[in-house]
Amino acid sequence: MERLILEAYDNAKSNEFFVITTMLERLVNRRYSLCDPRGDITTGQVRQILDRRGMDYTLAKNSKNQKSVTNTGHSIYRKRTKRMATAMK
Repeated sequence: MERLILEAYDNAKSNEFFVITTMLERLVNRRYSLCDPRGDITTGQVRQILDRRGMDYTLAKNSKNQKSVTNTGHSIYRKRTKRMATAMK
C-alpha cells in the first residue's frame, strides 16, 4: 500500500492532501476490486506514510497563509514542480 501512496504523491498535480488522496483512490480502484480488503486505507494511514517519508503536503486548498505540514520534503516538491514545468513547455 505504501508503494501506491508514493505513486499517488508523484502523480498528483499539486501537493494538496485532497489531490493526493483522490489520485490514490483512482489507483486503488484500478488495481483492486471493491470487495478486496487490500484496497481499504484511511487518510490517517496516508498522512502517517507521507510524514514518515518526509513528503511535503498541505491540508487545505483555500488557505493562502498555510505553510506545508513538513519542511523536509520541500526539495522533493520543488524538483517535481520543475519536472512539471519542463514537461509543459
